[in-house]
Amino acid sequence: MIKLRENNVGQGRIAIAVPKRILKSAVDRNRVKRVIREEFRLHDVRQLPIDMLVTLRAQITGVEVCPRTHKRDNHRLRQTLMLLLGDVSQRFNSLA
Repeated sequence: MIKLRENNVGQGRIAIAVPKRILKSAVDRNRVKRVIREEFRLHDVRQLPIDMLVTLRAQITGVEVCPRTHKRDNHRLRQTLMLLLGDVSQRFNSLA
């Protein structure tokens, strides 16, 4: 889930929440956060003046609960984020 709010800072900021009840291992939670930050950077969302809260919910992303052992699930997470961040960029640019 992604929540957005305009900010006055002039650049995009991101907050990431990966609950322990979804991913028990700290290694898995950190890996998911790393993937989210990387996609945020690759999509140039930082150029938009928005604050973004990304909360991981397994039923939304369709990602198995063990991304460390399933490389295709990391790929699935990246694809989902790519679609969501592309949609965010497009919606924000249409409003501006």
